[in-house]
Amino acid sequence: MEDLICTRSNKELLIRFLKELKKSWKRNGPILKQILYFPSFIKYNKDSKKTAVDWELPWITIEGINFLEKEILNPYMNVFEYGSGGSTLFFSKKVKTVFSVEHNLEWFTILRSKLESKSIGNVNLILYEPIPVMKDDYIVYKTRHEKRYFGYNFFDYVHSIDQFSDGFFDIIMIDGRSRIRCLNVVLNKLKIGGFLVFDNSDRSYYRESLKKFEHLLILKTFGPCISSLRFTSTNIYKKE
Repeated sequence: MEDLICTRSNKELLIRFLKELKKSWKRNGPILKQILYFPSFIKYNKDSKKTAVDWELPWITIEGINFLEKEILNPYMNVFEYGSGGSTLFFSKKVKTVFSVEHNLEWFTILRSKLESKSIGNVNLILYEPIPVMKDDYIVYKTRHEKRYFGYNFFDYVHSIDQFSDGFFDIIMIDGRSRIRCLNVVLNKLKIGGFLVFDNSDRSYYRESLKKFEHLLILKTFGPCISSLRFTSTNIYKKE
């Protein structure tokens, strides 16, 4: 009975997909390309309880995942990511080393147990919890996500990448908290020819900050993603 409850019908998924296509059409989205991803949309959303972690895939657009797999990833790469999850497991199977910074202790503990249960040894999971903003704090890195973290400072989380030498990483993914602040500190840590992945790039409050990276943009996607009934956007940039 439980399996029936968490399984979505093809009709339900089709209706939702068409609604997202309509929204995309209104914003001049790539409709024909998005239609090609309908079978994947069915696959990754059939079970409503299955998450990106269960799929061991990044919570980004399916097109973005395909591009990473086919055009970018190799087993000699070093990856840094803001935000741990399915992407952490995904990268662990594709690259040399993964450094993943997480802000949530509960989620950090869950993912660490999952990594240990799978005997994954090439992932360095890093916890940097935000701290309450103090009156004398002259630098405050805020987040727009999760109301419980309003009034908290993500400075240490953002600057966790500072411990690494410039040009150390082949890929940096920003899919966590305080993303604009992260964006402002990562470029020096990328190798020449390295790749920056920025998720949910269609959100209005990211657009202005992303403009200064437009000359590095190699892939702009908008469409279905893993374990989500909504379309989203993922951008990939290449450092020159």
